[in-house]
Amino acid sequence: MTNHRQFRRIKCRSRCILEISNGKMYQVLLDDISLGGALVETDYDAHFQVGDKCKLMLSSFAVVFPIKRSGKVVRRGSGKLGVHFLAPIRLSENLHSDALSYS
Repeated sequence: MTNHRQFRRIKCRSRCILEISNGKMYQVLLDDISLGGALVETDYDAHFQVGDKCKLMLSSFAVVFPIKRSGKVVRRGSGKLGVHFLAPIRLSENLHSDALSYS
């Protein structure tokens, strides 16, 4: 089986916020992340459709760590959403590891 992923995934368990295009925000649990996207767990997956535009805030503490990534839902099922970032995270971005460790 061929791995079609462009970026390596990093497993993590961190709360974050997923905002959909109508402005509604949902607290989700970040399952894994890569430079190109993320997998999140949510009890609200029925509110999302594949193709929905969204913003993923990588910390529940947006005032302290306002790291947002625009993306779209590319997979939905079993309480999980796959989010593809519209622009990959650049390694030069200042992404503090602390932003992913708060839960």
